[in-house]
Amino acid sequence: MKLIIIIVLFFGSISILGQSNNSITYLDFGLLSKSSIEFKGESTINTFNFRSESLKGNGAFIIDNFLKDSSYIAEISVDIESFDSGSDLMNSDMYDALKYEDYPLINFKLIKINNIEESNSVKKIFNADIRGVLTVGGKSNKMDIIFEIVMLSDSTFYLKGNKSISMPDFNIDPPSKLFGLIQVDDTLIIYFNLYVKFKKIFFFNSNLSILK
Repeated sequence: MKLIIIIVLFFGSISILGQSNNSITYLDFGLLSKSSIEFKGESTINTFNFRSESLKGNGAFIIDNFLKDSSYIAEISVDIESFDSGSDLMNSDMYDALKYEDYPLINFKLIKINNIEESNSVKKIFNADIRGVLTVGGKSNKMDIIFEIVMLSDSTFYLKGNKSISMPDFNIDPPSKLFGLIQVDDTLIIYFNLYVKFKKIFFFNSNLSILK
């Protein structure tokens, strides 16, 4: 099922299908403050996690030509120093490993929505296969992530997804202590918990006048 059809399901009360063939629908959205990103990993002595709720993100969907064409932009960034593990020493080690002084932000940018399918029509839950670019430590890699999307209200959605990443793929050396006796595994799992709210919804006709 295509993205544009899902948007119609999300906004069933909005007469998108009632617009003319030359209309353009613009949906602007942003992240709510309770959104979070978390990294989880393992070392030779324990498991650990770094969590941040200091995310910044926004984007838009543009539906053009009576659902025949669509485009979308979305980007999330988070300051590395906003991540917290509960241990100042562990925080410092991970900040250094992620090269925060040179590259203070982790960034994720949506580049493609591969597929969206409805998984539970009663609870309004969808699964979305998306492709994006994750940038950590100045190194960017493309990756596909499966998100579960839950409709919380007519304008608010919860997106949950996770992805395993390899630190060497981002030119990051896993931290180690005590002359290598304590080592961090080079695989981290990144968890996305995103609360998205649509802020503006506009309808335009072919000469860009707002439709009521």
